[in-house]
Amino acid sequence: MTNDFFKMTTEEKMAIYGWTREQVPVMEAQIRELLDNKNYIPTTSKWDIFLHKDVKITTKNNEVFFGHVNEIATPDDNDFEEEGLIYTGKYGPCTEILEHEIKSVEIIESHENQ
Repeated sequence: MTNDFFKMTTEEKMAIYGWTREQVPVMEAQIRELLDNKNYIPTTSKWDIFLHKDVKITTKNNEVFFGHVNEIATPDDNDFEEEGLIYTGKYGPCTEILEHEIKSVEIIESHENQ
């Protein structure tokens, strides 16, 4: 994933991940930081960059949800037919949203210190 990711153009990253042009360099920096962390174990999921992050999720129906991503849903799990995110949010600790429902995901700053 990582070699392919860094070979992609900004436009490709915008199309695949739903990022804005301004988000691409920020997300690239966050991915590099994760890869520099020796404890990070990469998988093949494009959603891994959101793992253990606070996020804003916008659905294709333009609904907005905020939560903390606990786990990545993958087809390897018997419960899921596609990839997506499992997060703690307003509706409990195991809310999942799958790729076909997601318009965009954005990492947000934690509000714990405010």
